[in-house]
Amino acid sequence: MNSIMKTTVICFTLVLLSALILNSCSSPEKKFQKAIKQELSLTLHDFKSYEPVQFGKIEIASSEYTDVPEVKEYLDESDKYLKLVDEYENKEEIYDNEYSREKYWEYSKLHLEALNQGKKCLEKIDSIKLHFVPQVIGWKMVHTFRAKNLGGNLGLHHYLFCVDKEYSKVIKTVDLDNE
Repeated sequence: MNSIMKTTVICFTLVLLSALILNSCSSPEKKFQKAIKQELSLTLHDFKSYEPVQFGKIEIASSEYTDVPEVKEYLDESDKYLKLVDEYENKEEIYDNEYSREKYWEYSKLHLEALNQGKKCLEKIDSIKLHFVPQVIGWKMVHTFRAKNLGGNLGLHHYLFCVDKEYSKVIKTVDLDNE
């Protein structure tokens, strides 16, 4: 009876230890790290040179107002108007120097219209920002690693990775060195 109890305790301990090992392999941290490595294998110039340095802590990732498709459209449109503002401003200077008042006033008017249209786009963005309610989109973590760049030089990189709620795939990557 004593040997049966010892065998049962040993078997129970082995089953418990196996469960703990399996559970640690599928922990959120491990899943997150796997998703990051998978993403980097697709995006790094030389994945073979990839060397993890530090994985940060997992935090909740929320949507941002800049993720709203209309905001991206308004930003693109405002950029278009700002380029026109610069173009018309340069032409104003040319015609002002050549004493052609008619052309100067024409470009001044176009300059003002483009400026007003750009402001309207930015006002629409501000309105979206004011009424925006963030939604949980998954999880985020800062990851520091070494890898070779396109020129073959080994560098230290800091990225923010966002993964879906299941930790299965990267949904957003931000290069913190370029922010």
